[in-house]
Amino acid sequence: MKRFISCFLLIFIMLNQFTVLATQKNIDAISAPTYLLMDGINDAVMYEEGCNTNLAINNFAKIMTAILSIEKFAPNDILTFTDETNVFYGNGFGNIAYTKPGLTYTVKNHLENMLLLFSDASAIALAKAHSGSEEAFVSAMNNRAKELLMNDTLFVSSDGHDTVTSQGKTTVYDLYKLMKHAMSLPLFQQIMKEVTIELPNTSGGVTPYTSRNHLISKFTYSSFVYSPAVAGFISYNQDSSSFIAVCEKSGNTIYSLVMNTPDNATQVYKDIINLSEHGYNSYSSVILAKKGSFLHQVPLKFASSSDAVLVLKSDISAQLPLNYDEADITYKTTSPKSVTAPIKQGEDLGSITYYYKDNKLATGILVAEKDISFSLFGWLFRLFSKVNGWLLLLILASGLLVVNLVTKKARKKEELKRRKREILDNNDK
Repeated sequence: MKRFISCFLLIFIMLNQFTVLATQKNIDAISAPTYLLMDGINDAVMYEEGCNTNLAINNFAKIMTAILSIEKFAPNDILTFTDETNVFYGNGFGNIAYTKPGLTYTVKNHLENMLLLFSDASAIALAKAHSGSEEAFVSAMNNRAKELLMNDTLFVSSDGHDTVTSQGKTTVYDLYKLMKHAMSLPLFQQIMKEVTIELPNTSGGVTPYTSRNHLISKFTYSSFVYSPAVAGFISYNQDSSSFIAVCEKSGNTIYSLVMNTPDNATQVYKDIINLSEHGYNSYSSVILAKKGSFLHQVPLKFASSSDAVLVLKSDISAQLPLNYDEADITYKTTSPKSVTAPIKQGEDLGSITYYYKDNKLATGILVAEKDISFSLFGWLFRLFSKVNGWLLLLILASGLLVVNLVTKKARKKEELKRRKREILDNNDK
């Protein structure tokens, strides 16, 4: 039996070591100098490398163009190409929708053309329809970036091309915020998952096209279809490529961002898959605390009980390395110094944030465990049940006694004066 247990433990250790080596191999195979792996549920960094650097925004500007367009237009609104918007930049893939002045697209057509085929013409058409001019739209892009807390990003055009006088810039952290917000829009999600689309053509009919997101499409590079991928967007530079992928597997959502992979047409897809696989093979979802768990208490005012018990509103979980040490997990609660009754059960009263090795993991909401009614008498009783309360009562009683004695003495003195006056008055008579 002991031999069996020893063999089992040896096999377990070998398998665990093999998993560590395999996942490290995924990381070692990444050629990009900058990459970021994010827990898409809790906005927590899972893995990062070379992320403290500015990046050219390039094609990723189209994601912001899509956000502003979706927030303003209905999918079936009609927009017409003009001379100013009929711009074509060759891409060498033979998968571009050719346009001409007067051709009409719905807003959804434009979004599909821009997000799946990377059309600059549709980006410009959406920008002009949104704000009246490219300049005004760029201003709207930068204002929206501030609202999304993309503090290190500068947009200079709707399609991502630099202008003569300005260059767009961003960071990998800001790109995560951009893509995360875009994925909160149902229409953006829907388009990202489309493999084939049909767009109006210059002959009056429609032409089918295939998405250029090779993680979900078999266009050109069929070997890179990655089943967990639900969205992806690529950006090309002169000598490199960058990619943002959103992946879902076993209920876990991760965002993989690979920046400036040396461009050989396929390496960026290898990088993004290796990074995503590292996330799923090296991390697992761990429940940090369950709904209803007692986690904190806050002093109460105007209630018979002394404290409000705060419990977790819902389960809170996070992605943690497979071999994590529980001692490395800490938490911090945030709540008012005190709360005033009445309080309803489930009322939000604070929050709790968990950390792993000082890196933020997840934040949960703390709520009141039960109803707490207003009780002035109960609160006063609690107040005077404490030593300080009785001392205060003694001081008040002593004060009242002194006032009473002083008042009686003053009255007695006045009574003596009154009697003296009466005696003097009688003698005068």
